[in-house]
Amino acid sequence: MSLKQKALNLLMFILVFALSEGNQNHSKIGFDHNFYYGSEGESAEICLVIERYVQRITGVITTADGTARRGVDYINTVLAILINSSEPVCYNINLPDDDDSEVLETFTVVFKTNDTNVQILHSNATVTITDDD
Repeated sequence: MSLKQKALNLLMFILVFALSEGNQNHSKIGFDHNFYYGSEGESAEICLVIERYVQRITGVITTADGTARRGVDYINTVLAILINSSEPVCYNINLPDDDDSEVLETFTVVFKTNDTNVQILHSNATVTITDDD
């Protein structure tokens, strides 16, 4: 094998290794579950976990209607996020009680950031509300 071919093979190995390892300069964050649950009259706890903490992480968690309606079945939540450590952070979303007998209802929570040094692993999750009537 020629020296040129060896150099090319080494370069390919380095590129493949670098891509598989990801950027070590990026923090990695995401919801710790794809699904969360809560009952009417209580709250649903959602958590972000940090797989790699490199520097401060900023972002926002928003909600989006599914079969559950904002302001009726859950309290619309926009949470500004500021994380300064590798510890998980959890938030509660209030689920108001009503007298209606309902089937399971869902809505989505979404984590977003404009920070180019943050890799989002799981950007959204579904919250299921259990009826208490």
